[in-house]
Amino acid sequence: QMDSIFMAKIPAMGYSVYHMFLKGDKKEYANMLIANDCLLENEYIRIEFNEVTGAIKQVFDKENKCNICIDSAIGVLMDETNADTWGHDTTERDFYRTSIEKFDIEVGRFSKPMFKLMENGPVRAMIQVTTVFGKSELIQKFYLYKSEKKVRVRARVNFFEKHKMLKLRFGTDIKNTKVMCEIPYGFKEIPQDGSEEPCHSWMAMHNDNNGFAIINDSKYGCS
Repeated sequence: QMDSIFMAKIPAMGYSVYHMFLKGDKKEYANMLIANDCLLENEYIRIEFNEVTGAIKQVFDKENKCNICIDSAIGVLMDETNADTWGHDTTERDFYRTSIEKFDIEVGRFSKPMFKLMENGPVRAMIQVTTVFGKSELIQKFYLYKSEKKVRVRARVNFFEKHKMLKLRFGTDIKNTKVMCEIPYGFKEIPQDGSEEPCHSWMAMHNDNNGFAIINDSKYGCS
């Protein structure tokens, strides 16, 4: 059994055919990736992890020489004792309840990180970071490919906490930004006041010089 990975070029609305030959001359490829248990780096970005908290310490843009993210991908638990399934305030009367605008009472964080460098090849490298809170476990796999200006994260959580909402928190050094998020058939600008917003699969912040975006294929929502 073989497990291989390569960078493919596929046209929009089309397809490409690649052939793999098990025999013949082998080619050696230069490894442009640098990786260890707490570091991922390629030609464009460097990702450093905090050994104490398990968070991304920084994502450094090597082209523009600035930090894009700081203290990011932290599992934070917020109190939702007075919220029902739909985020309505249960302290109000049974009918016509209003939605809770903010879940801003932090009651804990995932911690006690365990780092493991799972992949380190010429195409991609991957670090697995496991953190815990109580009986719950958060496993995040951070992938960095050669010649890419983005970080891919695959997260899995085993969650057993009651009356607590899990959020992934991302910090940034980017100042004077506008924040946009996807809505059905378009996008909108959202306030930066911590209020809950029903964004869809992406949100992005930017100013006149740089910015960054989070693309999500799981639960929708941001604050």
